[in-house]
Amino acid sequence: MSEIKIQTSRLTLSELQESDFSDFCKLIQDDELMRFDGGAVSDDDAKWFFDKQIENYRELGFGIWICRLNETSETVGICGLRQRTLKREDDVELAFLFHKKYSEQGFEEETMSACIEFAIKTLDVPEVFAVIHTDDTTALNVAERIGMKKVGTGKEQKTDDDTVENHIIFSVKNENWFFIRINYSTDPDNPEYSNEMVFHKDDAKRKKQKKQEEIKCTQ
Repeated sequence: MSEIKIQTSRLTLSELQESDFSDFCKLIQDDELMRFDGGAVSDDDAKWFFDKQIENYRELGFGIWICRLNETSETVGICGLRQRTLKREDDVELAFLFHKKYSEQGFEEETMSACIEFAIKTLDVPEVFAVIHTDDTTALNVAERIGMKKVGTGKEQKTDDDTVENHIIFSVKNENWFFIRINYSTDPDNPEYSNEMVFHKDDAKRKKQKKQEEIKCTQ
């Protein structure tokens, strides 16, 4: 199977390589970034999770990918798809983790939309899910902005203590997915239309300058 690369207007999502392990660990071993996903992981767990993605690429055709800026190749974060038992044993769930300095600049929406597009058009999955901690307002907002709908709630008991964490489950179904290309000018005084997906950090500017085209995905 050929290596998967997904490109958006600002980012390239690609399969993890051994040379990416250090960047990978900087993300999943950061206590603050991982606070809604069980906390920073140990060295052994980081290696297991990293190797699991390599295995998933081969066996499932997807996994967690590394995200880099197109212009500089700087690592922004990781994102992708993972298998999880929800409605079915082999449901597909979205996941993303970005360095703090890149948070809330539209990268989350950009990559999650691309991941849904890949899951539906390439993998032909019936439904894509996101299981989000109730306190993770950034991820909750991302799910709603890209058109996912709340379909349930869940509770998860942490293994190291008696804490119960609450989650909201979002989903988008194959037949309902519309890929929305949202076009924002980076210059508010000179808005130009393009077919690229680019996001302003400022929501007010975003609404004012927004032009959108909805294209229903076809197999």
